[in-house]
Amino acid sequence: MNNLAIGRLSVQQRLLTPKEPFDRRYDLFISAVSWESRNVTALDAIGGFDGPVLLLRFASSRPATDAAKDANQTVLCGMCPNHKVLALNQSVLFDANADRIAAELRERAEAKGMPLRVLIDISCIPKSYVSYLVGLGFANGFVSKLDCLYSEGRYQLAGASTLGGPLSIISEGDWSSLLVPYLEAAETFPSQRDLLVILGGEIGFSLRFIERYEPERLGIVFIRDGIDVASLVGSEKAAYEAITSDPSLVRADFEIHDVVGVLCHVGEFCRSAERHIVGLAIGSKAQSLALALAALDIENLEVVCRVPAGYSDADVVATGRVFHYAIEDRFEPSAYF
Repeated sequence: MNNLAIGRLSVQQRLLTPKEPFDRRYDLFISAVSWESRNVTALDAIGGFDGPVLLLRFASSRPATDAAKDANQTVLCGMCPNHKVLALNQSVLFDANADRIAAELRERAEAKGMPLRVLIDISCIPKSYVSYLVGLGFANGFVSKLDCLYSEGRYQLAGASTLGGPLSIISEGDWSSLLVPYLEAAETFPSQRDLLVILGGEIGFSLRFIERYEPERLGIVFIRDGIDVASLVGSEKAAYEAITSDPSLVRADFEIHDVVGVLCHVGEFCRSAERHIVGLAIGSKAQSLALALAALDIENLEVVCRVPAGYSDADVVATGRVFHYAIEDRFEPSAYF
């Protein structure tokens, strides 16, 4: 299934084919300036963008990454002649950055006099900000259409663990939690709750995070073929066994890019119990996007993202596959103009 209606929204997903014509009828394109080599892949796949562009550049925690960011920014700006670079604090400083992003979106929607049609490259934007843009845009009527591009990445797992400790792929230090604004559940202080986790590869750190919630029922979405179980050792193996042996576990496996499949699963999981449900977005960008979209329609679901102490400067190389997700408000007339 590649098409789905959920509440007011319709969602379609597809793999872009090389050199295919791409509809550019958007009021704004948003991307991030990153050190990752896949940073320019999605934009290159659609042949650049000549409309208004907002490039989010988060301050670096390591000066060494600035050279890679500068190089990617030069390429991005070359493909986007009508661009603005929004210089932000480090990405872990969410509140101040979120306010500035909200001001940009609000001003552009007010200037147009109707909701915007926005295209976002989510490949290198932290999950907390992807989720926030979804909630901010649709909850406030700033957007009628919020399409996303996702350049699939190849993560280097070997050698990422040190001294037998938890596997660190892109995050560093202890994780704190962020309840994403606009994606809160209706009930604020539940007596019982379930936990639905969009899981990535950092299993040891994830287990610590999961254990804080003490859920009645645990649901985990794994990336299909994303974890080589046979190669797990030490604390990573112990963490995987602890998670998968939970008697309340409801497990599902989806491809790393599958938004529609995860959306369907989240809906089924939430409908099967009336308890408060915390959705933890600690897996792939695309699957976490699905969790954010579900929270707009499901009252007992809230989205929590992990905020690490910092991010490593490990590169994420593009596989070459770029996915397009068309997301629009089915009842907003301007979405069809």
